[in-house]
Amino acid sequence: MRFLFLIVYSLFSMICFAQKKDFIIKNSGDTVYGKIVLKDKHFVVSAKGKQNLVVNAADVKTAHLKKYKGSLVLPCKLNTYIDNLEFLERYKYITYQIDTVLILSEVYNTPKMNLYFCMDANEQQYYFIKTPKDSLPIQLYVNYALAGGSTGYDYFYARGQDAITHIEVQRAFVNQLKLAMEDCPSISKETWLLLDYRIYSFKKLIKLYNECK
Repeated sequence: MRFLFLIVYSLFSMICFAQKKDFIIKNSGDTVYGKIVLKDKHFVVSAKGKQNLVVNAADVKTAHLKKYKGSLVLPCKLNTYIDNLEFLERYKYITYQIDTVLILSEVYNTPKMNLYFCMDANEQQYYFIKTPKDSLPIQLYVNYALAGGSTGYDYFYARGQDAITHIEVQRAFVNQLKLAMEDCPSISKETWLLLDYRIYSFKKLIKLYNECK
């Protein structure tokens, strides 16, 4: 009985160990195992007794690493944003573009459109969509600015009645999705007006799109 228990325990331990091991799957279909780090748009793979292997991220389809929740590898130019009111009130933040590599999580899969998600070090959320005709996921753009333009930026701490204390959302993602869903005119104006840059809102819209005949 004890011997049987040891066998079962050993098998269970081996399975758990195998599940935790990092690996990448290349576009060619090859799988590479080892201790893997994403650095400067390359995956650096190190294994005991072997020389480090450097793989261009553009050659990798998926990366299964303990550090990341997602697995889909996407080299892209990420359009950044920030929605922190306190930060926007103090500093003039300008949206900029980063040439980077993302590891996306697929959060919604449907026949007409898939939804992907990732988060940066500042916990800003980014969403991407992919239709059957798209070769890679496309970023949904959003930006935030102080309401009324940039007048509040002229004063380090705006005070009094002229203080700007709320954020205006520039919803470029709405037009992007309208274009992607132009074959479904039955989606109401109210749906577009209420669409928010949040996972639940995108899922609801994509569900409507899939129900469209």
